[in-house]
Amino acid sequence: MAVLSRLIPSATSAYLLQAALALIFVPQQNEKYYDLGGAAGFLSTSLLSLYYPALKAKFNHGVPLPPITSFAPRQLLVTAALGLWSARLGSFLVARALKAGGDSRFDEVKKDPKRFSFFWFAQATWVFVVGLPVYLVNTVPPVLHPALSRRDYLALGLFAGSFLFEVIADRQKTQWRRAKDAKRHDENFISSGLWAISRHPNYVGEVGIHIGIWALATGSLTSIHFPTGTAVAALASPLLTYFLLRKVETIVASARSFVNDVTQVSGVPPLEKAGDKKFGADPKWQQYKRPKHGTGVLALGPFGVIGRVMINFRQRVGQYPQFFVSATACLFPPPAMISASLVLAACAFAGIADAHPYHDQQPMAHDLERLVDVIDVTTEPWGSKFGLQTDLPYSGPLSFAHLPYSKCLEDGQSRFDIAILGLPFDTTTSYRPGARFGPTGIRIGSRRQHIEGYTLAWNSSPHELGASILDCGDVPLTPVDNAQALEQMEVAYTTLLNRPVQGGTNTAYKSSTAALAKDGSEHPRLVTLGGDHTIVLPILRSLNKVYGPVSVIHFDAHLDTWAPPPLSTGIGRINHGSFFAIAAEEHLIANNSIHGGIRCHMGRQDIVHDTEVGFQLISAEDIDDYGVDQIISKIRQRVGNSPVYLSLDIDVIDPGLAPATGTPEVGGWTTPDITSIAAAEIIFDFLNMMQMDAPPKPHVGPF
Repeated sequence: MAVLSRLIPSATSAYLLQAALALIFVPQQNEKYYDLGGAAGFLSTSLLSLYYPALKAKFNHGVPLPPITSFAPRQLLVTAALGLWSARLGSFLVARALKAGGDSRFDEVKKDPKRFSFFWFAQATWVFVVGLPVYLVNTVPPVLHPALSRRDYLALGLFAGSFLFEVIADRQKTQWRRAKDAKRHDENFISSGLWAISRHPNYVGEVGIHIGIWALATGSLTSIHFPTGTAVAALASPLLTYFLLRKVETIVASARSFVNDVTQVSGVPPLEKAGDKKFGADPKWQQYKRPKHGTGVLALGPFGVIGRVMINFRQRVGQYPQFFVSATACLFPPPAMISASLVLAACAFAGIADAHPYHDQQPMAHDLERLVDVIDVTTEPWGSKFGLQTDLPYSGPLSFAHLPYSKCLEDGQSRFDIAILGLPFDTTTSYRPGARFGPTGIRIGSRRQHIEGYTLAWNSSPHELGASILDCGDVPLTPVDNAQALEQMEVAYTTLLNRPVQGGTNTAYKSSTAALAKDGSEHPRLVTLGGDHTIVLPILRSLNKVYGPVSVIHFDAHLDTWAPPPLSTGIGRINHGSFFAIAAEEHLIANNSIHGGIRCHMGRQDIVHDTEVGFQLISAEDIDDYGVDQIISKIRQRVGNSPVYLSLDIDVIDPGLAPATGTPEVGGWTTPDITSIAAAEIIFDFLNMMQMDAPPKPHVGPF
């Protein structure tokens, strides 16, 4: 379970920090900073979960740490929400403990080192379990998180409202206590402000906070990048909070230190008992506890009314307990002055449950206003028995390596750092057509690769290297007019090349395009899937508008610099063996370009013309004489710091390994040869790689 293994750093961080603090404060019998330790645990563990892949990439590969803005909005929101809550609550409790000269909860506990140590261990468990939705969201790269939907904004609103609810309740209780100490009133208990609508509004706010964070996280946790049931497992966060505050009675008086709420006594049952003991004979207290009109209808209402709404609304939540999502209004017994508006608010909060799981689809038509009409799929045979409809490695929408997919040419709002673009074109090839099916074939082959696949050569996942990647589909090319098809390819490529970048996490990657572009702006990189090799000509024409002439690294069995046929004119001059010569005529390529893997039949004049076009030649046999490292060194020396276009023809690989090519040539390079040269070393060690027209072996290159 890759996701579970990625939780290990977060769990380790939570327990190590509390262990370190226990080593300091247990011998001193000092409990004043216990709550600060809890807040520090949430802050440090959530930040580590966010930055751990980047820290690992920096340590292993020297990749610069990304700016905070490079992460997915959902990651930033859930991390910030958890951090804001923990920092506010921790500082509130620490300030109170320091003002009081200590924390009375630990008067006896701190004298026993074993018991006191246990509470630090319990706090580590609390930090890990309550923060679980955040840590889970941060286990996958930013590019894999779906965009925020309307339900996410509802979840964010629930968090913000609950946070404000808790802060106001604390403030009102503090002001009430100060006024009582100053003898400005003689009330035995607070029953004004938010305390007029709930006897424990701070607890209501706290549980609502964790429901909101969990609901905001489910947009990612219910996607295909997490195991089925991950969102259900993440319910441990609000469930634990609810259980400790509402249900625990015999142990919560001591375990309150583990819960870190804002009252001197822990949980609802002890507070209720304490209130009954102090004010049981007071008619005002009895009236305060009694629901409106002396009945319990409104207290039970959320379970009944909202529960019935949720039966129809829970389209995607699966097996989540329906009582829990609607628990905001029914966690604690309401006082007499509770109004029906609280029930309506809970109905609105319940809307967060339908967290949309797919990264490439728009929210479905059954929104909040159509709750009653939504079919509950969990009551149908499939949903009730098997849960979500997840994609298998060989099924689902066809995109490269299960990447997010969009028809970028018609979706002007799509943003990316790297785009996968298919060019299904083969009408300028000779002898053997069929390359038009290449983009589909490549995508089918890539389906077996998991989106979170691990690269042993880099000791990391390519998707953790900091770029937002999107499959933009295929360009619809005419099969009957080559001139128009070339124009279609150039216009499509130019359109996407000038899209604003999404902004990945690798700052060096981002700046390389801006530094080389003529306009000084950042441009995305495109990986095109062919198609016969003629697709390079319209691509180079498009690149020339942004970067000027580029150096070409060309891996192929053939030169592809042959002069056009002598008697041909117009579009007839262009074919899959002459496009580099025409590109040189149009001044699209620099004179420091290089071939690799060449082994075709050629004459002396072909070599002379190839040199005139601007290429240096590395033959297929050179890899046996010099080895991979020397080949890489030669390429480095040749292209220097120029902007680079990488072109990879399938026939550079020996036909014994890749037989389905139109012009096979024996004696080619092996798959490890080409992946080592084209991907693992060249791209990240030195090249200003702008674009490429074929993907390297999955899980070896950065794409």
